[in-house]
Amino acid sequence: MRLGHVGLTAPDPAGLADFYTGFLGLTRVAEVVTEQTGRLILLSTRPGAAPDLQLLSNPDARHVAFQVDTLAELRARYAAAVRRGVRVLFSFDHGATLSFYVLDPAGNACELYWETGRRGAATNRPVDLTQPESTLLAQLGATAPPPPAGPAR
Repeated sequence: MRLGHVGLTAPDPAGLADFYTGFLGLTRVAEVVTEQTGRLILLSTRPGAAPDLQLLSNPDARHVAFQVDTLAELRARYAAAVRRGVRVLFSFDHGATLSFYVLDPAGNACELYWETGRRGAATNRPVDLTQPESTLLAQLGATAPPPPAGPAR
């Protein structure tokens, strides 16, 4: 497991993005608006790599995220959170990731996620991480975005 990204909040994510891109040289990867995050700007320290920093307008969306290497590890950590009585907020199929969110003892939001290998539009579909891995993988295949179109003939 490793640190995946940090989600900071600000009333003006674009102004904050200007600071991180202009002063620290981060690259703007994407910008979207969702119900959960409000305005969301993704920044990366490595061009072409996954975002390291998320800037969000919704203060409730602030979080720190840790990436796991396998779906099995994500499911095991989910089960451990439930066993320990950790408050699980929700779990999502985000398209590119499956993740779940918990609160740490100080009330900070923490996301654990696994990269699915899918690319395309972000989603926030609920996912049941107690289902067997084979069921989850089948669902991923069924919801994967279509492959890019080839050249016109």
